[in-house]
Parts: sequence; structure tokens; C-alpha cells
Amino acid sequence: MAVIAELGALVRRRRADMGLTQATVAALSGLSRATVNKLENGAVETDLSLNRAARLAEALGLSLTIAPPEEATAGKSPALDIAAR
Repeated sequence: MAVIAELGALVRRRRADMGLTQATVAALSGLSRATVNKLENGAVETDLSLNRAARLAEALGLSLTIAPPEEATAGKSPALDIAAR
């Protein structure tokens, strides 16, 4: 859930920087205001789907990216270590 909390904090900061209300962000992203509120406050009971998170990020001019862990970029791959076990 750390990723969800990080996303929620970023959404709150970006929304505030843009001067938008939660209702406006909800309308732009197709989510409910309650979902935006819960995300910003770390109270989302279930994981937010990737599609919903991407729509929310896009509404705020952000994007979601997938990146390998730092150790993988240094020549080590945790996935290979796990598979080898």
C-alpha cells in the first residue's frame, strides 16, 4: 500500500498546485470525489486499479511509469534471483 499512499500524496500536492477541487479532479478523471478524497487521505480500502490511477494521473498532467528496482539497473536482477531459488 506504500505506492497508493505515495500516489495519494502526489495527487493532493498536484491538485493543490493547480488550484483544483477534488470534485473537479474527479470529473476530469471519471472517478468519484469520494475516491479522490480517500486516495488523498490514505483511506482507500482496496487497491486502485491501474486504469483508474492512470486516468487520475492524466487528469493532473502526470503519468505513471514502471521502472525496475535500482539494484536491477546496477546489473542485478531480483527476479532472476527469485527464479533461481
